[in-house]
Amino acid sequence: MNDKTKIDLNSGDVASSTKPAAQAALSVTPKKMELGAVVGFINAITRSCNEAPSFDHALKASLNQICGFSDWPVGHAYAVTRSGDGIVLVPTGIWSDSSSDAFESFRQITETVRFSPGEGLPGRVFATGEPRWIVDVTEDPNFPRAELEQNIGVHSAFAFPVLIGHEVAAVLEFFTPSIVEPELDFLAALSQTGIQLGHVIERERDQAEAEELRNRLTHFAEAASDWFWETDSAHRFTYVSNRFEQTTGIDRNVVMGRTREELANPEQDSDIWNAHVDDLNNQRPFRDFQYWWFDDQEKKRWFRLNGLPFTDNKGRFAGYRGTGSEVTKQVEAETLNTRFVDAIEGVPVGFALFDQDDRLVLFNEKYKELSSSIRDLIVPGVRFEALLWALLDRNVIPEAIGREEEWIRMRLDKRHNPTGPFQLLRTDASLEVRDHPTADGGHLTILVDITDRRAIEEQLRQAQKMEAVGQLTGGIAHDFNNLLAIIVGNAELLRETLDEQGVDTTSFLPPLLRAAGRGTDLTQRLLAFSRKQTLHPVAVRIDRLISGMEDLLHRSLGEAIDVSLTADNELWTCEVDPGQLENALLNLCLNSRDAMNGTGRLTLKTENRVLTTTLQSPHDEIPPGEYVTVSVADEGCGIGADSLSHVLEPFFTTKDVGRGSGLGLSMVYGFVQQSRGHLSIESTPGTGTVVTLYFPGSEKDLASESGEELPDRHDDHRGNILIIEDDPDVLELTAAMLESLGYDIRQASGYDTAMPVLNSDAELDVLLSDVVLRGGTSGPEIAQKALEIRPDLKVVFMSGFSDSAYHDKAGLLAAAPILNKPFRKSALADFIGRVIDNDPAD
Repeated sequence: MNDKTKIDLNSGDVASSTKPAAQAALSVTPKKMELGAVVGFINAITRSCNEAPSFDHALKASLNQICGFSDWPVGHAYAVTRSGDGIVLVPTGIWSDSSSDAFESFRQITETVRFSPGEGLPGRVFATGEPRWIVDVTEDPNFPRAELEQNIGVHSAFAFPVLIGHEVAAVLEFFTPSIVEPELDFLAALSQTGIQLGHVIERERDQAEAEELRNRLTHFAEAASDWFWETDSAHRFTYVSNRFEQTTGIDRNVVMGRTREELANPEQDSDIWNAHVDDLNNQRPFRDFQYWWFDDQEKKRWFRLNGLPFTDNKGRFAGYRGTGSEVTKQVEAETLNTRFVDAIEGVPVGFALFDQDDRLVLFNEKYKELSSSIRDLIVPGVRFEALLWALLDRNVIPEAIGREEEWIRMRLDKRHNPTGPFQLLRTDASLEVRDHPTADGGHLTILVDITDRRAIEEQLRQAQKMEAVGQLTGGIAHDFNNLLAIIVGNAELLRETLDEQGVDTTSFLPPLLRAAGRGTDLTQRLLAFSRKQTLHPVAVRIDRLISGMEDLLHRSLGEAIDVSLTADNELWTCEVDPGQLENALLNLCLNSRDAMNGTGRLTLKTENRVLTTTLQSPHDEIPPGEYVTVSVADEGCGIGADSLSHVLEPFFTTKDVGRGSGLGLSMVYGFVQQSRGHLSIESTPGTGTVVTLYFPGSEKDLASESGEELPDRHDDHRGNILIIEDDPDVLELTAAMLESLGYDIRQASGYDTAMPVLNSDAELDVLLSDVVLRGGTSGPEIAQKALEIRPDLKVVFMSGFSDSAYHDKAGLLAAAPILNKPFRKSALADFIGRVIDNDPAD
C-alpha cells in the first residue's frame, strides 16, 4: 500500500461512532446457497449486464444483486489503473450498502485506500485472477483493514475479478459479520459474473472505440485534401464526402447515382480506360487511376482515384470504397514539364540546371554526351565543383595541369560572375560555355560543341595562310621568271654575238644557262605549290605511265630500294599532265627512299575506287565519286602526329638541315589540287607512310603515245608581231629575239600603247601578250578588243603563271596557246613558228 494511503484505521472516531451502528446493520446472517438458486442468480446477473447501458450501471446492479442474493450487507468495487508508477487498484464510489449512514466513516476511509498487486484482498485477486474467500479477516495477516473490520464487527469477506479475456479490469469485494465457510458453487457463479461484467466493459470499449473511430474518420475526411467515395455493385456512386465539393467546387449531386464511365469523356485513352474497366469487372483493387472530363464551363478537369472492393455480411461483392483527388494542376504542370524536358532534349546544346546549392537538378542527354569523360558522374544531386575536380582528376583539361586549384577558383569565379560565353578546350571536346544565374540563386549552364567549328576555323586559317603563301610564292615566281627570261635570253644573244666574233664561251655561258635552268625548276616548284603552273592534261593510264618510269626510278632510287608495282588490269583513264605526274611520283619516291635510309621496299599501287560517302583525311575532304588512285607506300621511319598536320605546308620538312627544301610535298599537293584531285597521307612512326593521290576518272580516249602531232615549223620566219609586255627588259629582249629571227616587231607596254597600233593600218599577223599587265587591263582583255578590230589576228600569250590562275580561263585564255616564262630563243622560235604555220582554231 502506498505511503500516502496509510491511515490510522483504529482511530477513536471510527471506533466510537461506527461500531454500534455497524454491528446492528450487520446482524443478518448469510443464507446457505442452493445450486438451483445459483443458476437463477447467474441468469439474472447475465440479463442485468446485457441490459445495462454502461459498465457503471452493470457494476452497481451486480453489487446489489449479489448482496441481495447472498444476504451479505456490503459490497464495493475497485478499478485497475495503470500509470508510470505501475498498476494500482483504486476504490471507486460504487457501493452496495444496506445501511449507508452507519458505514459512512468506513466508506470515507476505504475510498482513500489503494492496493498494489498482491496486497490485501483486492491485490491478491488481481494478482491471481481468481476469486478469493477469507473466513475471518481479523485473523488474516495480509489484510491491512483487519482492525477496522474488527471494530465494526466484520469477519468474512470474498472478492472476485472482472475479466476481459485474461486481463483483470476491476475487483468486487464483499463483507459480512458472520464467519462463513467458502461455497464453491457460489464462487463459480461469481467467476461467471466477473466474465459477464468484463463483456460489458469490452462492449463499452468497442462502442467507445467505434465512436472514436467514427469521429477520427470524420475529422480525417474533413481535413484531408482528398475526398472519400463509395460505389455499389453496379459501380454507381452512392457516397461522396463533403470534401469533394470543397475541393472541386462541383455539386456532389452531379456524380451521385452515376457511374465513372458515364462521367468520363469519350476521348479518354482507350487502353488505360479498358484496363480500368477490366479491374472493376474483376473486382480488383486499383491505385492512381487517372481520367478527365469537362465541367459546366467546358474546362478540362483531371481526377485520380484509388479504390478497394468490399463485400456485404454474406461475402458478396457490394461495391468499391476509396479516395479521390483533383490533379488538374499537377497534370498541367507535368504536361508543361514534359514539354520542357522534350524541348531541352531536342536542342543541339548541352543543358544543365543547378539549384542554389550548386547541385545538379535537371540536364539533357546532350549535356552528358558533351561530358563524356565524366558521364558516369552526371546524376541529380552532384555538386558542380565535384564535376570540375573530376575533370581534373581524369586529365581532360590540358590548361589546368599543374595549377589545379587556381583553375578551379578561376572557373568558379566565371560561373558566379559571368561576363559572357567562353571557350573550354578539353581532350574530349572543345566547348563554348555559357553560365546564367537563375532567380532562385541557381545556375543554368549551356554547353555548345565547337569541336567541328574550331576544326573548320583552323582549316580556314590554314587555307588562308596557304593562300597567302601561295600568292607570295606565285608572285615571286612570276617576277623571278621575268628575271630569268632576261638572263636566259640575253645569255643566248650574247653567245650568238660572241660566236660570230669567234670568242670561246664554253667556260662561262653554259654554267650560266645551267644555273638559270635550276632557277626555272625552282620557280616551277613554287608555281606548282601555288597551283599556278601551266598544265597540259591529257587522258592517260597511270599504270602505263608508271611502267614507263621504271628505269628512271631504279636509277634515281638505287639498287637497295626494292620497287614493286601493283596495278588494276582494268584501270580507268584520268586527265592529268603526264610530265607533272611523273615529277610528283618521283618526288614521293625520293621522299620514301630518304625515310628508309636508302634501303627497303617501296610499293606503288594503282586501282579504281568508288566513294559513296565523303572520305575524311587529315589534309583533305574527298567527296563521293569515281577515282583513279595511285599510292606510294614505304617501310620507313614514319611521321609523328604533330608533324603530319604540317607536312603539306611550304618549307616544312622532317629531314635534317640541308637535306630538303620543304617544297616537295607542297608541290605534289598543289599539282594534285590543280588537277582537280585529292591527296591523303597515312603514317605510323616506326612502321611507314602511305601517300595516296586521287584523280577523277575520265571517259576520254587515251592520248596518242607520241603526243599531239604538229607540223614542223618553217625556217623562213616572216610575219608581223605585236608584243605587249609591261616589263621593259622582257619586252626589249623578246623583241630582239624575234627580230633576230626575221620577224617585224611592234611593241606596247599596255592597253594605252597597244590600242593605237591595233587601230592603225599596220600589218599584224600575231598578237603576243603577257597575261598579267599593269594598269588594270589584262592581256586577255586587250586580246578580246584586238579580235573585235582584227578578227583574223592570231592571239598567243606568255606568262610566268598558268592559265588556271585567271577567271576567264574558260574563254579566250583557254583557247589560246601560252608560252611559259622563262623561255629560250629556240623555244620562242618554235612556239611562234607553230602559231604562224598552224591556225589554233583548226
